Amino acid sequence: MTSTGVLMTPSGPLDVTTALNIVDSKASPKWPVFQLLQPNGQPSEGAELPDLNPSFAVSMYASMVRVQVLDDIMYHAQRQGRISFYMQATGEEATHIGIQLRQRDFLP
Repeated sequence: MTSTGVLMTPSGPLDVTTALNIVDSKASPKWPVFQLLQPNGQPSEGAELPDLNPSFAVSMYASMVRVQVLDDIMYHAQRQGRISFYMQATGEEATHIGIQLRQRDFLP
C-alpha cells in the first residue's frame, strides 16, 4: 500500500491511498481510504483520474443525488409508518454508478 496522507475520522486516523487494491482484512485493523480528489476538488498527488466526458460525469453525479433523495423519501416514509421496513443506503450511492459503468449500462 502506498500512503498519500492521513484522514482524521471520529474513530482515529486512517491512511489515504490513490492505489486501488484489494485489502486483506486480517492483515490490518484499519483499511486505507481510497481517494482520488482532495476536499478542495483538486486531484490527489499520484491519482490516476478516469477520462470522462464532463457531461457524462454530471449525469453520474445527478444519478447519485437521485439515489440520495429517494433514500431520504423512503426513510421518512418508514419513520411515518407508511411502509413497514426500509434500510438506508447512505454513503453507497456510487456503488450503483460503478456497477452501471462496469456493465456498460445506459445512465438515465
